[in-house]
Amino acid sequence: MFVVGAIMASGHGIQEGEAALLAEVKRLRDAPPTAAELSEAKNELLAGELRGRETIEGRASAIGQALRLTGDANAVNTDLARLQAVTAADVQRVARRYLPENTRMTIRYRAEADRPKGEVQPAAPPPPHAVVRYDGPVFTLAPEAVRQKPPPIAEPVQPVLPKPAEKTLANGLRVIVARSSDLPLVTADLTVKTGAWADPDGLAGAASMMAGMLTEGTKTRSAQQIASQTESLGADLSSGGGLESSSVTLSAMPDKLPAALAIMADVAMHPAFAAEELDRQREQALDGLRVAYEQPGSVAGFAAGPVVYGGTPFGHAVEGTPDTLPKLKPADLAALHRTWFRPDNAILVLTGD
Repeated sequence: MFVVGAIMASGHGIQEGEAALLAEVKRLRDAPPTAAELSEAKNELLAGELRGRETIEGRASAIGQALRLTGDANAVNTDLARLQAVTAADVQRVARRYLPENTRMTIRYRAEADRPKGEVQPAAPPPPHAVVRYDGPVFTLAPEAVRQKPPPIAEPVQPVLPKPAEKTLANGLRVIVARSSDLPLVTADLTVKTGAWADPDGLAGAASMMAGMLTEGTKTRSAQQIASQTESLGADLSSGGGLESSSVTLSAMPDKLPAALAIMADVAMHPAFAAEELDRQREQALDGLRVAYEQPGSVAGFAAGPVVYGGTPFGHAVEGTPDTLPKLKPADLAALHRTWFRPDNAILVLTGD
């Protein structure tokens, strides 16, 4: 099964979104992807597979999937090479075979209030009747005395912890580097020691919004350019803030690291805080609050903070409120960034390969 989907911005309807998605599917059937598109897809898929193998559970899943799908657990050691060998013609061939118009299903979830007047909700269909009776073998659990015994517990594994190297640069930035993986992946995390506790009075949510908007455009890159350039490298770039700190985090393959770090640095140092992006992020945040306010657990969390931390800089809503978010201006976010996003208030950690 292949799935395509989109979340529409305000002012754009379902039909417009569906038409745009289907046009992309048709384009893939009618012509092979460009070299740049194929390279971007390979980078994303390859990096995604590698990230999935960073954990024991991920490696076990990859081995199990190879065994079930191919009958050979060792196929897990060659599937990345097969992925890299895919050609543009292969992609178009698969699109033509599996994505024709007559095999498509579109599902729309609409609010009950949007049901046309006079239309009656159809009754649920009766449950289907069984048409084939299973008469194959039925396996039962063997008596306990003849069951295969589980393997004994092995000796505890002695962990080999990474040995970090640390240095404080002349500008005050503390840098910690630790090789921690044989997988060709590197994670870089820039943590700034300032979070929602620094929100100005009456502007709850300012620090969280500031941190979240770092990847939404810089003085030389738009939000779309940041996303497309990061994706083309197969990298993951994110930013966000909590009560005590803010961070920018990057995951990339080593050969793509210099280019990816350049984007990360631009995001951390030169955010634009464009008014139109702030409006978009604000609407998303307010939508999130509307949903959260319908959930008792979320409401309890919002109410607990001001009670537990009342009278301190921690005693307000990290995400902001419907009263404070509309007050945020680009200048407010820029002032917070200018004040706190300094090298002497940050730690850069690089781990992996």
